[in-house]
Amino acid sequence: MARKPKEDPKAKIVAEAKERFARCEEAESDFRKRFVEDLKFANGDADNGWQWPDQIRNAREGDQRPCLTINKTRQHNLQIINDAKQNKPSVKTLPVDGDADIEIAKILDGIIRHIEYNSHAEIVYDTATEFAVQGGIGYWRVVTEYAHDGSFDQEIFLRRVKNPLTVYLDPDIESADGSDAKYAFVFE
Repeated sequence: MARKPKEDPKAKIVAEAKERFARCEEAESDFRKRFVEDLKFANGDADNGWQWPDQIRNAREGDQRPCLTINKTRQHNLQIINDAKQNKPSVKTLPVDGDADIEIAKILDGIIRHIEYNSHAEIVYDTATEFAVQGGIGYWRVVTEYAHDGSFDQEIFLRRVKNPLTVYLDPDIESADGSDAKYAFVFE
């Protein structure tokens, strides 16, 4: 009786991850191209010419015709971004049932404020907001890090995602905030 070769569990995990990543990449490929175009357009000016299609800009420059850029998008984007800076996102804990305690909710609020303070959350929130307004997506991450070398104690931090294109979310999400994602890929 011949034995069946044993399947390597690590190989199975890697194969599943590759399959999932391929799905993510396919689902987001058009959006990612448009994200870059939108970001360039939002930040276009007379020096970089990003609001002109390359073919038209090259033809106009070849004929020595002007390529004026008057960025009307920037002022509207800044209005939204500045409004978001005035109305920061925040976490508020509320006791919702008979067993909940108002004092515990206040303690949890304090812990959350401490996490935001240690994480410089303003910068984290602002970076995500700017990308979301200019290109359509913006992320931040909640991570744990060791308190110091030689310690097993961990602290919670919010970290900004400097480039939203380094994140791939499950293409089957239905929630607007992606909270129902079953998996994601984050590249650093």
